[in-house]
Amino acid sequence: MDCPSKALPGQRDMFGTKATPSTAPPELTPAIMRAALAKLRGHVSAQVDEGTTCPCCNQYVKRYKRALNSTMARWLIWLVRTSKDTPGGWVDIKRCPVRGGDYAKLMHWGMVTQAQADDGANRSGMWRPTEQGIQFAYSALRVPSHVFLLTGEVDGWATTTTDIREALGKRFDYLELMGLVP
Repeated sequence: MDCPSKALPGQRDMFGTKATPSTAPPELTPAIMRAALAKLRGHVSAQVDEGTTCPCCNQYVKRYKRALNSTMARWLIWLVRTSKDTPGGWVDIKRCPVRGGDYAKLMHWGMVTQAQADDGANRSGMWRPTEQGIQFAYSALRVPSHVFLLTGEVDGWATTTTDIREALGKRFDYLELMGLVP
C-alpha cells in the first residue's frame, strides 16, 4: 500500500527515509510574467478565428464576421424616413415594423446612435440615424460589407464594400422602401 510521506524536511518518515526539502518555484519577476502573458496572448490570437477559451479568464473568445444584411438595411431606411418627422430625430424602436435585433450592429458602421436612458445606460429604446447612416440609406455612400467583432468590439473590416441596394438584396425594392414610387 502506498502511503504519502508526512515528514517535514529534515525529519524521517514512517519508513525511515529522510524527507528532502522541496524546491521553491522560481521567483515570478515582471519579465517572466510579461513573457508568459505574451505566450498566452499568442495562443489565443492564433485560435481566435476558430474560437478558443482564454487560459487566463476562461472566457470564450472568437472573432465573428458580421455582414451588413437586408434586415439592417430595411431597418435603417425605416429609421431615416421616420426620424424626419420626430423631435431631434429620435425614434422609439417599438414603432418599427422591421423585426430582428441586428439593427444595433449598425452602430459599428457609425450609421445609428442610441439615446441614453436617464441613468446613462444605452437602453432607452430611442434611436436616430447619423449623417453617415442617412447618406448610406440614400445610396450616396459605400461602406465595408462586413465587420469583424472580437468580444463585442470592432476588430477589423472586410475589404469588400456594399451600398444600400446590395445590402437589401434582390428580395426588396429600394425605390419602394424609400417611398419613391407611387
